[in-house]
This record gives sequence, structure tokens and C-alpha cells, in this order.
Amino acid sequence: MSLRRSPLHDQHASAGARFGEFGGWEMPLRYSNGSVAEHMQTRESVAIFDVSHLGIVRVAGATAANSLNAIFTNDLFRISAGRAQYTLLLNDRGGVIDDIIVWWAKPDEFWVLPNASNLDAVMNVLLEGCGEESIAAKNGEMALVAVQGPLWASVLEAAGIPAAARPAHFDVVQSDDMTLAGTGYTGEKGCEILLPSDQASDLWERLCAAAEVYGGGPAGLVARDTLRLEMGYPLHGHEMDSTVTPWESDLAWVVSMKKAEFAGRSALETSRENARWELVGLEMLGREIPRSGCSVTTSNGGEGVVTSGNMSPLLGHGIALARVPPGSVRPGDPAEIDIRGKTARAVCVKPPFIDR
Repeated sequence: MSLRRSPLHDQHASAGARFGEFGGWEMPLRYSNGSVAEHMQTRESVAIFDVSHLGIVRVAGATAANSLNAIFTNDLFRISAGRAQYTLLLNDRGGVIDDIIVWWAKPDEFWVLPNASNLDAVMNVLLEGCGEESIAAKNGEMALVAVQGPLWASVLEAAGIPAAARPAHFDVVQSDDMTLAGTGYTGEKGCEILLPSDQASDLWERLCAAAEVYGGGPAGLVARDTLRLEMGYPLHGHEMDSTVTPWESDLAWVVSMKKAEFAGRSALETSRENARWELVGLEMLGREIPRSGCSVTTSNGGEGVVTSGNMSPLLGHGIALARVPPGSVRPGDPAEIDIRGKTARAVCVKPPFIDR
């Protein structure tokens, strides 16, 4: 089966991107300056990411808000049109089918952005749970670009995007054919821009040219992953999946049990007291780099596993998120990680790993 390509694929190839498979898409992993440099330019100046591989689903209709609120875990009515919200879609056992950003663009129009590999599963639930709404996956028709870093607003200004179209944190703004949201996956200030595919190349070139002036430029998905790890942000398939509940993924804050209805609610009523795991952060005390799948032993003998691990470019040492038995370790406690058969020392910390 051939991999799908972003509307910006040719721009990435011309810029010397190294590609890899991600959720059925051929996407840029890094550019010629390398992922560590891309990571640091995001933290220190600005970076431009192509995230068009994410699911892009338009849900529209007079009852769309009620329908989506009855499906997702968060309370959609905590926000209103012009805002975005992080939420979850659960199965009937309370496991996480996907974590999702919802943009409430207009009173009767939403953009639902699932992970690439989970788009089909999310679409199936939406098609079943939304009755009169218009639901359409727009991948291919639309592109999604993220501008992230402390100089993001300067780059938008230099690229010709007016001040009124620069969203505040988790705001959603309409500007001509573009929808902009103050969202991202890096922990830095910035925005994500949704626009028709035939306009994406021009915007990309303008953003990259503007970013270069400020010491920034394009960045790939490897840097995006280390950026989210420094913030302790979960990744589906690692920190959560269809067998792990929100209680076991440090995602209780995304669940509104005050709502009478959402997918998987009944399973969550009893599973909180029976949680098998909790998610913790670990910082390495040596030079070792933990990886997903490494076994973890806490100071009181609890056995767990690293869900995500890498070297932190900002901190200069290894960090990890790990799933361990509840209460088996607290911030400041020591832990051991088995890395290729050798024991490496770590200390438990509460994410994020960096101050932002």
C-alpha cells in the first residue's frame, strides 16, 4: 500500500528533507540541519511544521455541538465558538481510541483533528454518533501548518498574516480561507493554520522565508516528538491506547464525569478505583538514553515500562515517561531502568521536564 503525501511534499523534498512513514503518510522527519537544531530553534526562535498528516474532519450542523459533546470526554460547553479544546474518544471499556483537538470555528462548524493512524476509527464513531450533521474527512483537500516558538507572531506578521488573525492561546480565528488556532504540540507559543491545499505552498514559502530572518526554519516530526516529550505530552500508542484508561494516562483532567453521556463513561465509573498504572516522569542521572519498552523498577519494587524516552536537547540528558503501579514512586524517588541489559539510574519527576 502506497503512503499518502502531504500537499507540501515537493517543498520538503526541495529543502532536503529526510522522509519516513508516520501513520500511513510519508512525512519529513528532519531537514539537513538535523533534529536537535530544529528542536532548539523551536525553543529559542521559531519553527514551521507540516502536520497535514493529522486527520482533518469537518463536522457541521445545527446540532453538531450536542452530538460531539455526547461522544467526547471533555465538556464541550466549557468553551464556545472561537475556542479549541483537547479531548478524548474512548471505547466501551474506557480505553483511549484517540486523543483529539476540536476547533469550534463557527456556531455550527467544527474541525476535529485526530491522529493520522486513528482517523478511520474516529470517523466510524462520528458517522454513527452524529445524525443530521455533515461529516467529511478533508485530508488531501486541506493542509495543516504549525508555527511554533517564541517569535511565532513576528513570523506571521512578516508573512503577511494580519494581527487580527493571530490567535491567542486556544483561540480559533477565521481569516479569508484560513482557520487559525492557538494550539500546538511543542509547549511553545504559536498557532496551527488550516487552509486549502492549493494555497499551502505559497503560505509555506512565506512562513519559511520569514522564519529564516529570525534564525528559524522548517522542522520535522523527530523534533516535534522530542519537544512534546520535554513537556510530558502524551502520544497515542505510547502513553495511551485502547487498553489504557485516562485514569492510567494522567488524563483525568480531560474527562468530565459531570456529563451524563459520552462514549466509555460507564466503564470509567468503576475503573478509577481499579487503575493498574500511573504515568510518571523519569530523568536519567547518567548519560544513558531510555527508550520505549525499557523495563522500570521503582524503589519499592514496582515493575513498569518506559512509554516514551529520548535525550532532551534542552536538558542534555535522557528523560522518559513511564507506566508504573499506582503509588509505587513519587517525585524525588529513585528508579532503575533496564537499557539493553544494563541498569541505569533515574529519579522520578513530575512533568513537564522543562519550565514553560
